[in-house]
Amino acid sequence: MADSEESHLHHRPSNVNAAAFNTIEARNSGGDSDGLEFMDSEPYQSDRTFKKQSAKKIFISYSNNAGFQEKKFVCDTVKQLKENDLAEDIWFDKDETASSGCLWFVQRLEALDRCSAVILFLSKSFFQSQIAQLESKIILDRLRSPSRPIKIFPVMFNTVEIPKSFEPLLDGALDLSGAQVATSSLSEKSSIVVGSFNEEIQKYCAASTSMGSFSAASVSKTRGEFKDKRLCAWSVEDTQEWLVHLGIKEFYRQAFEELMIDGFLLPCLNEEDLEHSLGIDSRGTRRKILHQIKAIQDREKVLPENWHLQAKSTRPRTDTAYIIYDPADTHLARALRTELQKKDLRVLQNEKLSHTKEEYLKACASHLTSAKKVLVLLTDTAPGSSVIYLQVLLSEWLGKQFLIAVYKNSWERLRPSLKLVLGEKSAIDFERQLFKEATSILHEQLRTRKTITGVVLEQSYVDRLAEGVKPLQSLTSKSSDCTQWSTENEETVPKVFISYQWDAQTKIQQIKSFLEAHGLSCWVDLCVRGHSSMSCRSTSVLPDVSTETLQSKIIRNMKAAAVVICCFTPKYIQSDNCNKDLQLAMSLEKPLLPVLLHYLPWPPAGVSVNIRRYLCQFATTDLSNDRLFNRDLHILLSRIQKLLQL
Repeated sequence: MADSEESHLHHRPSNVNAAAFNTIEARNSGGDSDGLEFMDSEPYQSDRTFKKQSAKKIFISYSNNAGFQEKKFVCDTVKQLKENDLAEDIWFDKDETASSGCLWFVQRLEALDRCSAVILFLSKSFFQSQIAQLESKIILDRLRSPSRPIKIFPVMFNTVEIPKSFEPLLDGALDLSGAQVATSSLSEKSSIVVGSFNEEIQKYCAASTSMGSFSAASVSKTRGEFKDKRLCAWSVEDTQEWLVHLGIKEFYRQAFEELMIDGFLLPCLNEEDLEHSLGIDSRGTRRKILHQIKAIQDREKVLPENWHLQAKSTRPRTDTAYIIYDPADTHLARALRTELQKKDLRVLQNEKLSHTKEEYLKACASHLTSAKKVLVLLTDTAPGSSVIYLQVLLSEWLGKQFLIAVYKNSWERLRPSLKLVLGEKSAIDFERQLFKEATSILHEQLRTRKTITGVVLEQSYVDRLAEGVKPLQSLTSKSSDCTQWSTENEETVPKVFISYQWDAQTKIQQIKSFLEAHGLSCWVDLCVRGHSSMSCRSTSVLPDVSTETLQSKIIRNMKAAAVVICCFTPKYIQSDNCNKDLQLAMSLEKPLLPVLLHYLPWPPAGVSVNIRRYLCQFATTDLSNDRLFNRDLHILLSRIQKLLQL
């Protein structure tokens, strides 16, 4: 049973032990998942059996933000590959039950961890997709790993500037953006891909294949079935019946059938696609189709099976944290939770096992949505724990802030996807520090501190907090061959300085990763500012450079940067330190790019008159909600690139 915030781990029924919990784990030295599914609920049984999913060797990586033309090209290519006896070997998320949400997010990363080869569809939208970028980093890590090699088959769908850090993905790329194939149809381009890669791809397939999974069995046989299906599960025949139901002319319906438009492609259509790709010249018909698609999507948002959409929109409580741990480490979690609760911090967790992976994620999300921050216990058992794996990916999908308590340095054994998710997150060393001291630092990170103007913390206290928190990869890495994606390099001159307030750290990390993926080095204080936001930064000491104050480091990096990004939230405006950043940018006459992470009138109230006058001359980039954030992040990139060219 899922616990409330007051319940404790040791309230478990007596027949439950760590061994019983551990039967849900896919443990192996390489960190691979065996595709296990949860079968039973309470009471937990030690002789639990599981279903295993066959590991498909070829993974299809593409942008989930792609438009109709690009997704149609991906579908045509996969269809032709399946027709060449590869149906049993290709993992394509379109064929899975989940096509969105956290389960889809988890399934894509799990499939990538298990595959031997990847077909990469590179495009302009590819490097604007969070999941595609994460997949690319995992692929690059595996390309560098002799123990878990992977073969890539890159396809350039259109002309795109590849970020420098992703250039290894272009090795052997098939370029479809050139003039020679520019006039080819999507099906012809798909044939070029299959003809170029098919022979080599066959080497990574199973010895025997079957076309059974690519039969017409999935087509609806009973008219009207589309009404009882989710849009993403519609077949081509379902789409045809829906169009008949809407009263669309047969001539237009034939265009949908010829292009094999199903529930995967239908939501990607826009008015331009309907007019030029499907030949619908009636404006009224185009609007009717688009209106009905949106109406279906709006109705589906409130369905119980779309709980993940409601989870993502739930506002968390600032005094609540969620703890993730392997069941074998219950005693550690119990001790840590008890100490944090003594300090008036609510700590939640989920103990319930479920019949399926989706039910388990839903049970976790019921508590996780209430928490603002997530605490992960990194121990010797953590790398092989599917419990930790699923909950960490769920937390990442929900955009939670992470803190890692390192009880054992098991970094090298973590799965590639976990390394990429947790590598830049703040970590506290419980292995070499006294428990009481480490817990005190952890509590300061978890609790929400109200800004009080004029309050100055004792310097030794600020120093101890700053020294006690480092990015996980920096804290645990023992060798220099580990890839660091967004850690600061003191030898690198930053092109972009990012000023922000601690409450927006998750979004800041996403912005920083996005810009650095496009070759723009950034400087942002991700570790220290959260501790010292109420202290005088001019006297704060860096964890790694004892002779340089934080304020001098801020001045040095802002002077070196070509552009300053200021990320505005209500707390940013109230912060004295953030106002100092604005004053410094104004005095240095730096080009400023204001970013709105919350909706605010412009220029914002609450700052001095001089700063308001200064801000009036700059146009804002509105990233105040998830839709705008995903859509307009590239606008921020283009504005930075334009300023760098001046």
